[in-house]
Amino acid sequence: MLEFKIDVMTELKKRGWTTTRIRKESLLGEKTISDIRVGKVPGGKGINNLCYMLGLQPGSIIRYIPDPGDDSTKTD
Repeated sequence: MLEFKIDVMTELKKRGWTTTRIRKESLLGEKTISDIRVGKVPGGKGINNLCYMLGLQPGSIIRYIPDPGDDSTKTD
């Protein structure tokens, strides 16, 4: 499972990115913004745009946490 390492909305605000500006420049959709607010990590395009807006690499924004109940990542 992926999770944020930082408070994305706070960091965006520090860098001058309001939700109005983000929507106006079509960088993130309304659903993606809402998902980020509750901690849901967006897909590739969303991560790409977050990296652009924050000036950070993906590894500075998100981390992978293994789900103990998920055997799909195990190989034989």
